[in-house]
Amino acid sequence: MPLITYSDFIELNEKLKAQKPTFFLQKLNPISKYRTTAHWNSGELAPVNWWNIPMIRERWNYQISGDASIDFATYSCNEYISKVKKPKILSIGCGTGSQELQIAKNCPESTIIGIDIASKNIEYAIKRAIEEGCLNTKYITADFDTFLSPEKFDFIIFHSSLHHMSNIERSLVKAKEFMHSNSKLIILEYTGPNRINWTKEQLGVVNELLPLIPESHRKFYFSKNIKTKQSAPGYLRMRISDPSEAPQSALILEKTQHHFNTVELKGLGGNILAPLLKGISHHFIAPSLINQSILTSLFKYEDNFLAGKKHDHYYGVFSFA
Repeated sequence: MPLITYSDFIELNEKLKAQKPTFFLQKLNPISKYRTTAHWNSGELAPVNWWNIPMIRERWNYQISGDASIDFATYSCNEYISKVKKPKILSIGCGTGSQELQIAKNCPESTIIGIDIASKNIEYAIKRAIEEGCLNTKYITADFDTFLSPEKFDFIIFHSSLHHMSNIERSLVKAKEFMHSNSKLIILEYTGPNRINWTKEQLGVVNELLPLIPESHRKFYFSKNIKTKQSAPGYLRMRISDPSEAPQSALILEKTQHHFNTVELKGLGGNILAPLLKGISHHFIAPSLINQSILTSLFKYEDNFLAGKKHDHYYGVFSFA
């Protein structure tokens, strides 16, 4: 993995235009855990990643449930959580609580505990839960590595959080400690190359596709410069920005399938769309005919690329082994 890459300079330029000086001072802290917490406590992120695009989320919904209107949380409730009487759920890395609130509404008999290392996210999640009347949710500021609970849970959920764990196997073994013989593990995760070190094959396709997107849709969010190239991030930026970002992501499927039995596993792609739309996704949020046309075409390119290949993102349900 290169120390510094082309895209690092693009990303730095965007950050300089968007962030206060204190943001960069936090990144100089020698303790990696502090840098990680600062990253996730930094407030609302600009809508510049592929997951911000409604059509992408509808595509995920269809890939998971077969229906573009049924999302991850609703599908998980309908197929699994609602079939357990008064289910207890532990959500690890809950962020601002969006998925947990959705589950709480779909499965009102459930009891949900959400934990996250970022205290500001937890404060926001608690506020939302109170405002939306979801009294069956509880949010705790905690690091999963040191989290303790006497309870066993019917469901353990990792929603875009397992790939942030420094040791995937250790985290899965610990998750198992909170489960009983009928429990299930549910994940929606990035499982691609460690440190998001996209392959030459991926980036080759991405950089061939970029010129097919109109320049009006390739302007970066803050600088307004036109995106002409995408490279993988450099090791230095990954370590400074968020040390927890995908250190062992490529091991997730292997280790999960080793410690648990697979109930279902569905690929969500992202091999092409994630790097291609990085930094310019905000152009595709508003519904329009041109956005629909561009994205539909890009979906076909990714589907063709993925034929016979491992996806970079998966939804999976696993039973206690």
